[in-house]
Amino acid sequence: MGNLLADKDYIISELESRFSGLSNPIAVPQDIQLAINEIKQVNNCNDFTDILNKLLLNPNHRSHQYVARLLQGIASPASVPYVTKYWNRVSTIWIIPAPNRV
Repeated sequence: MGNLLADKDYIISELESRFSGLSNPIAVPQDIQLAINEIKQVNNCNDFTDILNKLLLNPNHRSHQYVARLLQGIASPASVPYVTKYWNRVSTIWIIPAPNRV
């Protein structure tokens, strides 16, 4: 048996079966972090775009910056709606002051 972490199909099937609630806003934070940790062990994350998109919108973890960085590296057009939705959500939470005008 080879290295299971090198088998992207195995990882994807495991993540999809064990973490089918990733887009569920009440998913268990420990399960979400476990999914992120499994993806971190893979050199090429291109095959995980769909899962990463769901993770970006899930509020039950603290790895949004890491997930966004992975999605930026993948540069998939499929991520644009997810990134836009996430940015709109975050920008309404953060108050960004207008620049000072003299």
